[in-house]
Formats: sequence, structure tokens, C-alpha cells
Amino acid sequence: TGRVQQRGDTLIVSAELTDVEGLAQLWGEQYTGNRSDIFDLQEKVARDVLAQLRSQLTSEEEATLSETVTVSQAAYEAYLKGRHLFAQDFTKAAVERAISHFEDAIALEPDYAQAHAGLAEALMYFAYFGYDIPQPPGEYFQRAKKAALKALELDDGLAEAHTALALVKRYYDLDFAGADAEHLRAIELEPDDINARVEYTYFLAPMGRPQAAVAQARRARAIDPLSPSANAALVWSLPPDDEAIRLGQELVGLYPNFVRGYMHFAMKLKGAKRYEEAIEIYEKGMGIGGGNDLLRAALAEVYALAGRKADAQKIVVELNDPARRKRVSPYWVAWAQARIGKREEVLRLLEQALEERWGQMMYLRSNPVWDRFRDEPRFQEIIRRMNFPPPNNAKQAEN
Repeated sequence: TGRVQQRGDTLIVSAELTDVEGLAQLWGEQYTGNRSDIFDLQEKVARDVLAQLRSQLTSEEEATLSETVTVSQAAYEAYLKGRHLFAQDFTKAAVERAISHFEDAIALEPDYAQAHAGLAEALMYFAYFGYDIPQPPGEYFQRAKKAALKALELDDGLAEAHTALALVKRYYDLDFAGADAEHLRAIELEPDDINARVEYTYFLAPMGRPQAAVAQARRARAIDPLSPSANAALVWSLPPDDEAIRLGQELVGLYPNFVRGYMHFAMKLKGAKRYEEAIEIYEKGMGIGGGNDLLRAALAEVYALAGRKADAQKIVVELNDPARRKRVSPYWVAWAQARIGKREEVLRLLEQALEERWGQMMYLRSNPVWDRFRDEPRFQEIIRRMNFPPPNNAKQAEN
């Protein structure tokens, strides 16, 4: 573990190794330097930690630590701020600020591959959630794809860039084979990259490979047991059983401001038919994150399941309110009224979502809210046009 303090232009870095089973500190050290020495400090901490973990560094570790960082301090700090914000949660404010920081880093260092990769991921999720975008998400996805390809042009060995391109391929291009290859390449390049494994988890389940999704989530959590995103991915990937609900309770308890935790925990409660508890968790998530359309749609569904159809209808009206001055994904609107609306209208909205390439359509086959529509010829045609790979027979995970 460690912490960094900044006092003027001075950085104070504290690091320690702790045996988590015996709760005994094995080693600790403090480092001081100027902000301009940030790369030297980083290398020294890494070397000292590795030296405590083993008597001799491998040749690969030596090569990694000897790599020269060529970007400016200001660009590096902007990139780190973007990554920090993006890792916090997919709230509108966090993603918007992350985009701004990545763009600042690129303005300072146009050939900064990691900043281009970070920008691609942030733009992709801005489009996925539809945060105040005035038109369908194609423009944002195209910008994300351009940034991901630029990152790969600059550094084809950058795992972050392959993950970013995988997101665009799966959410916009509907190139699921290509997305799978990019996800696997990212993990091959950086086996301990938590984000690469978390994103692969969210890909595998809707592709009909739920057991593989759980395995990736467990691996991400093993790499960092305290990672909120890894814990959230594990809760999401599990069936709505006792383990998922226990882990969901732990997740929102440990990270009370992490909206994804509330989303996934509530989904498991809904799957277990504990509707009133799910409503409570969804509503808490809405209060913390300011509400996003995924939460609104899922909450409308569970309201309907709990017999509170008037409350569900209020959300449908809210999603369709032109005074909100934003374009709402037809997928979210269809989800919100899937259990209370007319079947023809729900199918029309799903067809529109496919035409406009809204990324949520990737979860059309795996989300159980659509179970009552699966015998409809129009729904089957949408599934055919999605070009999903054949699913495994194992139970699907939901999103």
C-alpha cells in the first residue's frame, strides 16, 4: 500500500508491504523528491518493492523498469488525473472530466499513446450512457475508434489501446470476433491489468460464456481484492445466488459512493425476486450518482415487478420528457416499459436502437427483461441482425 502527499513542488511518497494474513508489516519506506522527479521516484519505489518480494529481478522486470518515460510531467499528471476519474465510476461528471484531462495530455504530448487510449475509453462510455448527446452516438464512437487506432499506431504493444479498440468493436461495430481478439491481446500483453479483465468479463457473459466471465472477474479480484471495479464485475457476472448478494452487500458497504456497486447489487436482488430490497438499492444509487438512464430503466422494471406500475410509468414519462434536452437511448426507454408498455412500441424502440447503433444492444440476448419478447418474429430478426456468436448452454448473465 502507499500514499502520496504534495507540498508545493515537493512529493512525499510512503510505501509499505504488509502480510495480509498475519497483518504484519514486512517493510516500509518514505521517499521525497520534487514534482519534476516523479518518474525517478516511481522507478525507485518499484525497484525497492520488487527487491523486497524477491532476491533478484527478472530480465523482463529490469527491462520494464529501465524504460525511459518521454512525456512531460504536465502531460503525465493530466493522464493520471484522467485515469483516476475514469476508474472512480461511470458518472457523467467523472467521465466528462476524464475526457478533458486526456485531451489536455494529448494537447501537451500529441504522441502520448496512453492518453489516446484513455480518451478512447472515456469517449466510448460517454456515448454508451448517452450523457447529454444531441444525436445518436455514432460521432462519439467514431472519435473513440480514431483515438484507439492512434494509440495502437503509436504503441501496438499497449494493452490499454487494445482494450479501448475492443470496446468500440463490440459496442459500435458489432464485430464480436474482432472484439474478442482485442480483449485477449490486451490480457496477453498485461496479464495483471485489472481493467482489461473487467472489460472482458462484461464482454463474455452476453456472448454466451458466463462461466468464462466469472473466471475473468475472479482473476481480476485476485489481482486486487480491494478494487471496486473488480468486485463489481464479479457481482455482475455471478448468478443471483447467496454469494452474489453477499458480495454485493460488501461492495456497497466498502464503497458507498460507487454507483456501479449499487447497479449490480440491485440486479442480483431483482434476480432473486427480492424486489423491495432491489428498489431500495437502486434508489440509493440514483441519489449518489445523480441518476443515469441505465439506473432509471432498471428501476422502472423492478417497480413494475413489485406491482408499482404507476412509479414505473413516471420513469417512462421522465425518459421521454423533451425538457431534459438530451437524446435518450431507445434501448433504455424500451427497457423501462418492457413490463408495462405495448409490445409493438417496445419492439419499435429496439429496432431504432439497433439502427442508431446504441451500445446497450450488445446485452439484448442476455438481459432477462427481454425473455417475454423472444418468440416475437421482429425480436428474432433483431437478434439475427446483431450477428451474435452461438451461445453456450450455460445460464446467461444479465446487464
